[in-house]
Amino acid sequence: MLFMKKPIHFFDPLLVCVLLLLIISGLIYFEILINNNYNFVYTLDDAYIHMAMAKNFASAGVWGITPFEFTSSSSSIIWTLMLSGFYFVIGPNQYVPIILNFIFALLVLDASYRLLKARNLNNPAILLILFLVILISPLPPLMFTGLEHVMHIWLSVLYLFFVSEELSSGLKRNDLIVLAVISALMPLTRYESLFLIFITFLLFLISGKYFRGIVLLLASIMPVIIFGLISVAKGWSFFPNSMLLKAGMPDIASIPDLFKFVSFVGAFVPKGLQVLFFIVCIALTISIFYFRERVKKLLCNRDITLAILLLSNIALYSLYSRSGWTYRYQSFLIALGILVISMFYYSYIFLNFKKRPLLNSVITLIILVPLLYFSRSSSKLIAAIPQSSSNIYEQQVQMGKFVSLFYNGRNVALNDIGAVNYFSEIHCVDLWGLGNLEASKMRRSGTFGEKEIYDLTANNKADIAIVYDSWFIEEGSSVLPPAWKKAGEWKINNNIIASDNRISFYAVKPDEEPRLIENLKRFSGLLPATVVQTGKYLNN
Repeated sequence: MLFMKKPIHFFDPLLVCVLLLLIISGLIYFEILINNNYNFVYTLDDAYIHMAMAKNFASAGVWGITPFEFTSSSSSIIWTLMLSGFYFVIGPNQYVPIILNFIFALLVLDASYRLLKARNLNNPAILLILFLVILISPLPPLMFTGLEHVMHIWLSVLYLFFVSEELSSGLKRNDLIVLAVISALMPLTRYESLFLIFITFLLFLISGKYFRGIVLLLASIMPVIIFGLISVAKGWSFFPNSMLLKAGMPDIASIPDLFKFVSFVGAFVPKGLQVLFFIVCIALTISIFYFRERVKKLLCNRDITLAILLLSNIALYSLYSRSGWTYRYQSFLIALGILVISMFYYSYIFLNFKKRPLLNSVITLIILVPLLYFSRSSSKLIAAIPQSSSNIYEQQVQMGKFVSLFYNGRNVALNDIGAVNYFSEIHCVDLWGLGNLEASKMRRSGTFGEKEIYDLTANNKADIAIVYDSWFIEEGSSVLPPAWKKAGEWKINNNIIASDNRISFYAVKPDEEPRLIENLKRFSGLLPATVVQTGKYLNN
């Protein structure tokens, strides 16, 4: 077996780190409660998108941001499915994501501990490495997002080390089945896992393990293909809308779209270098297969395989990811880097240069420099968790409560759709496009102006709109329809996570303005005192 089955003693590094994670999480949790009038709130509105979809799938059997229609708004299929499973049994509960994240954080620590033990690292070294995984990945901020990223780290750690073991010495049948299951779960957790899976498939081909490579590839891509075909059959795109909007990917709903996707992949190579890039790729491929026996021997070295998998994944992710360096998207690479580099350092530097302390210290300092950079950023992220939660509580959660109280069952236009749809049941007109295919297509084509917004809300019979004005500015002017009547604004202070500190309320239909003003006036006393209110409803 890849993992060593050793008993855990009272002073084992794993137990110490579990206690550390529990203490950090507990302190953050209670600070969130105190700051938010004893309401637990996640640090991102995105968590509530998954929760709303899970609620609708569990109660109405509809995979969508509302219970009324299918929408491909989740890029983590398995996370939404897991939440819906729990909601089906116990009903909607906002604590399910944080509990799952804490469990997956424990699994990350457990997998890391057992892998490090299998490499014969001593307890002090393991303790330090697990500390780094907790604090630099960093696990606490990921847990309180309520999203799938901690689960993705766990699966990535297992996948990387199972694959390296299979290529170097071979896995037993049961372990290979586990690897196939992990391969199926990874892209359903985060689509960018396909980068690592593609590299793995190539390494299996080079190693001559054709059948196993094909089995793992099919296990990985078949669930993605099945969901994509379901989405296309429902009239949506092959990939979820979040991927289309954030990554700028083209639709894949037909054969011509497939050629557009191939062009999209090639578009990341700098202009003028595309031909050279493909020539180099072809030459490299031919060289690898020509010297296949030598490369195959290299892959028998577990550490070389680990390095190839890690570095190629970082390279591909850096090339094709348009999300920028955002901690929650790249955290799995940081965690993998900590584990792999730590093992290499311990095996090839620390043990080999014990008798040369000066050289050992210099190399250690060189390795610590990037860790110091990440630790500074991570400490800021951890410290910012309570305030981020307060921002979501004061803005998105209050929007959800307002809509639930006055507009349940009505048509509401939004640009932040998570909390509002979780706390209420509305016909959502998503102006950003995550939950509306028409808006998504217009945004990606660059044709979402005043007329398109007016037509979209009119055709969908929106009564009111709650939006960030700043999201609808083009060339210095607002593209929101002049026919909309603004009734008021809410502004939050000390904003560090919301896209804007100010949200605006509009009556989309002229005869809706008096009712909106009255509803805002009635709700004004229920808002947290820290929310600054302005607008017509305060003057009437």
